[in-house]
Amino acid sequence: MNVAEISSRIIKIIVLSRYLAYIVVRCLDVVVLVGYKYLEVVPGRRGGRPTIRGTRITVDDILEALSVGWNVDEIAENYEIPREAILEAIRYALESLKKVEVIAIETSS
Repeated sequence: MNVAEISSRIIKIIVLSRYLAYIVVRCLDVVVLVGYKYLEVVPGRRGGRPTIRGTRITVDDILEALSVGWNVDEIAENYEIPREAILEAIRYALESLKKVEVIAIETSS
């Protein structure tokens, strides 16, 4: 694929909330998440969930490792990924949670 074909790919803007939009560039069957150096989405890989670039390690794999008591350095060592990739995955998860709106409804007994 040459530069002209790559540059002609469609740029999609996905509005994830009314305050925040991410520009997602689809190139070579990989969705690049703008603003994230270590995260990518590859259709067909791990159900299309965000993974650490070049691996099959998902953001939720990292969160699960943290939830069972691993620290950032242990995750980096065991998964053989940069520490910064782990911190970026945590940031992605945080930003995703901020977009969830919970509506509490009071029920009468």
